[in-house]
Amino acid sequence: MFIAAATGIVPFISMLRYIERNQIREDIVVLYTVGTKADIIRAAELEEFNKKGIAKVVITLTQPAESPDWTEETERIDVAKINKYVPDVKERTAYLCGSNQFNSAMTDLLKSCGMPADKDHIKHEVWGGH
Repeated sequence: MFIAAATGIVPFISMLRYIERNQIREDIVVLYTVGTKADIIRAAELEEFNKKGIAKVVITLTQPAESPDWTEETERIDVAKINKYVPDVKERTAYLCGSNQFNSAMTDLLKSCGMPADKDHIKHEVWGGH
């Protein structure tokens, strides 16, 4: 499972390209949060990963009023979204990429979903030093 905020999706896109190129078949779920539809990085490529079955990519907008044509998920990633898209969360490894604040919040959410809070289950990268 990959969980990203804003530009934190970039390393995961690289990983998904590798997975696709090498025809690796895994059950991958990507939870990606951005402010508006215009903030989505490589939207078409993310949609192709969905269509090709490389990963289930779920994008959520935190500022949906600025994207009135958006019909997908809105608001921040929360326990309900994690349980909806990753019902076996306790059995997975989560890779997080975002700010310190984001990674901390996602770690807390994953723990509340029953995921062990050790380095074998929750791995993260930080950008921006915030």
